[in-house]
This record gives sequence, C-alpha cells and structure tokens, in this order.
Amino acid sequence: MTNRALMEKTMSELDFARAVVDLALSCGWKVKQEPPWRAACRKHDSAVGFPDLVLARKGQLIFAELKAERGRVSKAQEEWMAQLRWAGTGVHVYVWKPSDWDEIVEVLR
Repeated sequence: MTNRALMEKTMSELDFARAVVDLALSCGWKVKQEPPWRAACRKHDSAVGFPDLVLARKGQLIFAELKAERGRVSKAQEEWMAQLRWAGTGVHVYVWKPSDWDEIVEVLR
C-alpha cells in the first residue's frame, strides 16, 4: 500500500476538512465551514444535513460534504444536496473523500 493510499484510508474527517479548507483559501475561495458540533445542537432543525463547506469565487458556488474514506452520506445530507443541485448554473454540489484529492485540487484551482 502506498503512503497516499494509507493516508486516504486513515485520515480523519476533521484532518481532511482542514486540508480542503487550506487548499480552498490558498486558491482564493471564500470559505464558510459548518462547525461539526452544530448539527448535534439542532436535531429538529431543517438545517440538519447541510453541507460542511460553502465555497464562493468569481461567480462559482460550491457546496461540499466532506467524509472520511469510509463515511456515508445521511438521508438528511442527500436531501439537502438534491435541493442544492436544483439551483442551476454556477452551483456545484460534491461529496468529497480523501481519495478524491486530485479532483478536489482540479476543481478548486
């Protein structure tokens, strides 16, 4: 197993989120990160499932749900992403895992 493959398999969601945010900021994106503790505080709020990151730059808007390699998207997250995909041109919705790093770099640069 390569170092990268091992990193992808063992990287926590928090460390992965830090890496994506650092990349986005270095590429000139405005970043809004949803604090992980917040969802636990609003179990009955319709915002449960809202994507982890909102990124904006030059007319582009990205909503990204970040998962550890073995992480799964919840029903509430799927519902949010479906609604956001209807927003139209310039809005992109992703579920990213550490193994998607090359795609992430391509999208954010």
